[in-house]
Amino acid sequence: MLASQHAFFSNILDYAGMFPPAQLPLDASIRNYLQYQSEAESWLLARFICPAGRLHDLRPYIAEHVGSGSPLRISVLGSGGDRAATFLDNLNSDLKATADFRQEFGPAVAVECFEARLPAGDLLEPADLLRMTSATFAAKGSAALPRFFELPATANWPRIANALAALHHTASPEGQGVGDGRALNGLKLRCGGSEPAAVPSAAQVGTAIGACLSANVPLKFTAGLHQPVRCVAPALGARVHGFLNLFAAGILGASAGLEYDELVAIIEEEDVTQFIFSDDLFAWNGAKATVSEIAHARHRNVISFGSCSFDEPRDGLRELGYL
Repeated sequence: MLASQHAFFSNILDYAGMFPPAQLPLDASIRNYLQYQSEAESWLLARFICPAGRLHDLRPYIAEHVGSGSPLRISVLGSGGDRAATFLDNLNSDLKATADFRQEFGPAVAVECFEARLPAGDLLEPADLLRMTSATFAAKGSAALPRFFELPATANWPRIANALAALHHTASPEGQGVGDGRALNGLKLRCGGSEPAAVPSAAQVGTAIGACLSANVPLKFTAGLHQPVRCVAPALGARVHGFLNLFAAGILGASAGLEYDELVAIIEEEDVTQFIFSDDLFAWNGAKATVSEIAHARHRNVISFGSCSFDEPRDGLRELGYL
């Protein structure tokens, strides 16, 4: 294993087995996650994504996991809401459930982040909503909990810069972060779905990545990222994004200061031989990142991606000879 590959892919996948298209029951999903943790490629695995309303259902599995010597890593999925008022009410309940869960299990669990979709049916400005959101996190004793917000499907993409600026400026009212300057508030970008129309264009994804880098907003991806490299998915009949492409764009964008057109070119790259790993570097088309720069970007800029499958991304990396 090359050091650059380990830095690039470490803790890259948040397991979302309960969500489409897998939609496994909680029992099968959490047992899969715990099994994956015992396998050779466990270093690829980050958090178990669990809805706030299902946290209490994890009790028996936590009891089984206690002897492992490491906490059960959780990303809590919030309930969201179509309107700002509903979103904030649900956030209040979700954070209470999260706090109760953390208090009950203490060091046996590690709630590492919270994620939710912002409401689509409201005219409230992002900055106003996010100020209220930050206040709710503080009131519930979760001021330092990292959170990722998904823009609604109806969002006007040209307004993404305003939303990201709001995320950045409300990220930490007390000047806190997640270490090394990482902001608390991040963007969750949906990259696919069950229909071709659910796959955002390379231009849209490039806009999001570039805006996040400019605004110092951490980014996580979700949906549709089953293959490392961009390709045509036969079942979908459309090109789908590759998680290697997206993280390469984020890492090289951060380390080499790439322009928008270069980010889009990386996202559209389908020739895997153009992605070059050596022991001390990752490179594409002359742009390079050292191992320390890769690790830095993974901590601050491109955090992880959610997937209902661990096997498919892992198998894809094996086929490329990376594992």
